[in-house]
Amino acid sequence: MLQVAGYEHFGGKHPITAALRNMLAHSGLKAPHTGEPLSEAMVLGLTGGLGSGYSFCPSSINEYRSGVSIVGRYLSHASGAEFALEFLKRIEATYTVSETTSENLAHQNLRELLSQGKPVLAWCTREYLPYFRHRARATEPQNYTVVVVGIDEKVKTAQLGDCAPSPLEIRLATLTRARAGIGPHKNRLLVFEPPSGTPRLQDGVLEGIKACIESLENPKVKTLSFQGLEQWAKLVANRRNKRGWLNVYPAGRLYSALRDVFRSIETLGTGGGLFRPMYADFLEEACLLTERKAFLACADEYRRVGELWTSVADAALASRVPQFQVAKNLYRETMEIFEQKGTEGFDKLGQIGEELRFVEQRIIEDFPLSIGDAEAHLGTLRERIIEVVQAERLALKALKNAAA
Repeated sequence: MLQVAGYEHFGGKHPITAALRNMLAHSGLKAPHTGEPLSEAMVLGLTGGLGSGYSFCPSSINEYRSGVSIVGRYLSHASGAEFALEFLKRIEATYTVSETTSENLAHQNLRELLSQGKPVLAWCTREYLPYFRHRARATEPQNYTVVVVGIDEKVKTAQLGDCAPSPLEIRLATLTRARAGIGPHKNRLLVFEPPSGTPRLQDGVLEGIKACIESLENPKVKTLSFQGLEQWAKLVANRRNKRGWLNVYPAGRLYSALRDVFRSIETLGTGGGLFRPMYADFLEEACLLTERKAFLACADEYRRVGELWTSVADAALASRVPQFQVAKNLYRETMEIFEQKGTEGFDKLGQIGEELRFVEQRIIEDFPLSIGDAEAHLGTLRERIIEVVQAERLALKALKNAAA
């Protein structure tokens, strides 16, 4: 059995920032301004922080999937290791990345890295992880990362660190399948050595903030931008345009799009509010590290933007529609149980999954909104989108001035 000795898991909110935070904590690296392991918010900020945009994949549309997601994280579109690597470079850590298209070599690579006594960051496909089977049919982010902290080849199991508060056990064959699930990942693994001593984070923090500003001002993908969100606002309630939502999502299929807006903002690893509250926490720490008081005002701005994103999510599954309220509450409960209880909550998660499947099937088959009600519903959603984009632009302007 290969097991990382002394590994203590803390869980988290977002898979890759939680993974990096937990791996750093195990390494013993401390933040200079707190004397404690780096926070998940600090990891998010050092990587580059935020992105923004509306993603629509029409080929994914079926009875249960909408192809819609709201993007809020830096480099969310990248299938490579750039997000993690930018963070490691900014804290001046040394790292090793291994990739292979061979499943046998992939296992050998994992075995070799674990034998060094280090937790290993592994890229995988979320849908193959068995502890997510309780989730209802929905568009899930497939690019996923976990920390592998042990494998037992005798009983053929693996222990993984995720956003749950303690490691999770799965079959080794399942991990192999999940790692091979997305071709561009090439069974990717990463280990790193932190810098010796207490790191100087001031330069890395400013570099991370500037990367965030560049990402929001000059995104590499056209739709992953404020302009992409504004285009979404123009289409969402427009019946005259063939891409208007009532044309793309007739009757009960509209629910899947509304649900996926809610989930991608609130319950799919963003910490709520599309990462903005977490980024505000980072900016407060950035103020302590850099002694730039303007970052505190920016933190307030991004907390407000986060509240507005939550209002977008709540407008998508508006509480005035009882069926939407039930589904929304169940998704929030699912997230909270997984993050707070992990394996201890799996029985309850299974029950919620069954209830969600029943509730959503009923919504799809007997959609609770008439055409007129749906038009009004989407009109309100459009107003919330416009409001949050305006706030995003103001927050970015303040951040740019603070970082100058």
